[in-house]
Amino acid sequence: MAKSYLRILLLISSILFFLIACTSDQEEAEQTINQIKPNLELDGDPEVDLEALISAEEQLDSDQVVLTVNGEYVYGEAYNAVYQDIKLAMFENGDDIETLSVIHDETVDMLARRLVLMQDAEARGITVSNEELDDVFFETKAQFDSEEDFNNVLAQLAFTEESFRETIQVQLIQQLYIEQEFTHLTVTEYEVEEFYAILENQMDEAPPLAELATEIENQILQSKIQAALEERVETLMEVAEIEE
Repeated sequence: MAKSYLRILLLISSILFFLIACTSDQEEAEQTINQIKPNLELDGDPEVDLEALISAEEQLDSDQVVLTVNGEYVYGEAYNAVYQDIKLAMFENGDDIETLSVIHDETVDMLARRLVLMQDAEARGITVSNEELDDVFFETKAQFDSEEDFNNVLAQLAFTEESFRETIQVQLIQQLYIEQEFTHLTVTEYEVEEFYAILENQMDEAPPLAELATEIENQILQSKIQAALEERVETLMEVAEIEE
């Protein structure tokens, strides 16, 4: 049940990732999505009984103020969606899901981190137009066989169309943020060779470096970007005024 939910979440997250990352090449994005979709299709009945894992008492009213970050409110609707994702991911990983205060704290922390990054993006002039948002939203919707299928998936993920559009907006802004703020990050030839040497020691027969160099370089670069982004968020969190 939870695995089915997570596979749905993985599918829609993968679609969003490739559409956002490949906005300059829509055909390439759609080809990639078509390759991953068969491996993520649900088996049997796609209905997921979330009440088995998440009780009504764990969910908040959609208009309830959960916390404020630098004077900006975060509401229950956003909390519920993130809480659900975190608890189901913890369940899938075999983590303790009985201590609800831990899940609550993780949810609040994630919401705060996401918001401080969005606030910093706005301060740096990083925005997404309604047209750009519409493009990704409708391209995502087009990957499903029917509007009913799309709406069913949104319902299973505790999304309304509005909250799903907000999720797309966050991911688009984060991608633009990375492109603007971390373009200085590079990967040296030495780093690629060092990575390959480690890989070579772990494999019985590693492919030639020439075949893996680009993939290794991309992997190292993504790791550097992620580390830089996490460091930036930590800095923003240190100075943020957060009230729960």
